[in-house]
Amino acid sequence: QTLTPLTLELGGKSPAFVDAGLDVDALRSVVKEIMETKVFKTGQFCCAHDYALVHKSVFDEFCSIFQEVVKDLGSRRQVRLIGRKQYESVKFLLKDADVQCIPAMDGDFQLNDQDMSVPMAGLLSPSFDRAVLKREIFGPIIPILAVSGIDEAIGIINRVGPKPLIAYCYTKEQVTEKAFVSGVPAGNIAVNGGPQRMIGNYAISFGGTGPSGTGAGFWGRDALREFSNRKYVMSAQGGFARSFFSGLP
Repeated sequence: QTLTPLTLELGGKSPAFVDAGLDVDALRSVVKEIMETKVFKTGQFCCAHDYALVHKSVFDEFCSIFQEVVKDLGSRRQVRLIGRKQYESVKFLLKDADVQCIPAMDGDFQLNDQDMSVPMAGLLSPSFDRAVLKREIFGPIIPILAVSGIDEAIGIINRVGPKPLIAYCYTKEQVTEKAFVSGVPAGNIAVNGGPQRMIGNYAISFGGTGPSGTGAGFWGRDALREFSNRKYVMSAQGGFARSFFSGLP
């Protein structure tokens, strides 16, 4: 009886590509952006980094910085999830992945069934047949995989989780940025930044594509258009505007 316009902002497996040539400060900034979505927003956030594809030339350094930043979280590393169902899902993903975690989950930082809490951790190079690389994680763990370059990264993204809500690219090279933007179909793309810079910009629209949502109406002008009736008016100038049916002028 009633057709109501809607916009759906869903999620998906939002990738992060970390390119070669980034210095220590840049790598640390990338890791801290990941901490924002995975720890402070518990990973239960539509824009959370779902997995990281790191150029092999900076892979070891990235992992070292990742461990350092996670350890510096102290007690905040233990992240509570919102409900039992999601906690059990993340718990399953960890068990199914069956890979090394960085930092290790031990001591005060282990799965806690009572609190439904999970320690923030990176999962080193899980195989592509594991569930953690097949479905959206929505929790404080992140697979970290080494890649040879942008072409391999794009291939993995389009195979693992095509059309995510947002895709992250961290690079110094314009050619790499252009390849990422043109090769990754996503609702939105953030280059050298995190979601706060994007969704905090009132001048742009924000939305998904395909399985990550429909419409672009987070806020601003595009949100107004999304929920407005765009009524176009044709008014003939200088008399009747004849057509094929009423007779050519």
